[in-house]
Amino acid sequence: MSAEVIPLLARRRAEAVVLGHVYDVVTAKFGAEVAASVVAQAVEAAARQAGQAFAREAPRGPSLEHFAGVVEIWRQQDSLEVRDLQRSQTDLRFEVTRCRYAELYADLGLPQELRYTLSCRRDAAFAAGYSPALALERSPTLAEGSSGCRFWFRWDAAAAT
Repeated sequence: MSAEVIPLLARRRAEAVVLGHVYDVVTAKFGAEVAASVVAQAVEAAARQAGQAFAREAPRGPSLEHFAGVVEIWRQQDSLEVRDLQRSQTDLRFEVTRCRYAELYADLGLPQELRYTLSCRRDAAFAAGYSPALALERSPTLAEGSSGCRFWFRWDAAAAT
């Protein structure tokens, strides 16, 4: 029996519904600040693990060239609209002009802070899980109300050793 692959957007929807309930329960018992922290810790831990799993798929070990392939995974089902994709030996840059992940979280009625946590906070943790050589800088995001998200992943080979 082969494992069924769940499209990323559907997986994020299921996670958001469950984490939204967790957020509500923890908020009622301990307040919104604690709830946000709990959800953020869970999302970041899962993203780090996902980054580590993606790194294990790299045929010659983690590299910026392999990592750049994740953009296509994130774009599946037109989940992201990306422009100005640029890659060099040490940099991967692009701008997201539409994010269906953030739109999904808004459609579910999740508070804006939770939308950011479920979508945007994953990225740096995923990169850190992928390799210590990878760092992310990003502008304010669509989930935060910006008109776009500028991603800049930098690869520092010296940090990988």
